[in-house]
Amino acid sequence: MLGLFKKKCGICKRKTSLLRTYRRDRGHVIKVCPACGEYAERRAYKKA
Repeated sequence: MLGLFKKKCGICKRKTSLLRTYRRDRGHVIKVCPACGEYAERRAYKKA
């Protein structure tokens, strides 16, 4: 039941409730888990 409320990471597709919001260069918003946060920053995604 609790798994229904968790969102998926935009990079690794894992389900988690702790997601950070990043914005791509064209304004597209993605939600990223803490494990993929470093990867998103290396890819030059901006924190939203």
